[in-house]
Amino acid sequence: MNEQVSGVRCLTVKEVAQKCGVSVSTIWNWVKLKIGFPDPFSIGPNTTRWQESAIDAYILSCIPGAMLTCNS
Repeated sequence: MNEQVSGVRCLTVKEVAQKCGVSVSTIWNWVKLKIGFPDPFSIGPNTTRWQESAIDAYILSCIPGAMLTCNS
């Protein structure tokens, strides 16, 4: 379920996991380990989301040379 908050596309943890090709528990481990993975934000009690643009940027940063190609 893709949501928008103030025009920003927001993803659930399941959507983030699917987009990254990992499990939901891996996403939470990455957040907990503070390894550079984007931090989620709360939009209500027990409701956490990620900015889709932050996830996309993170994925690109993991691909060697991707930013060079994208900025050309």
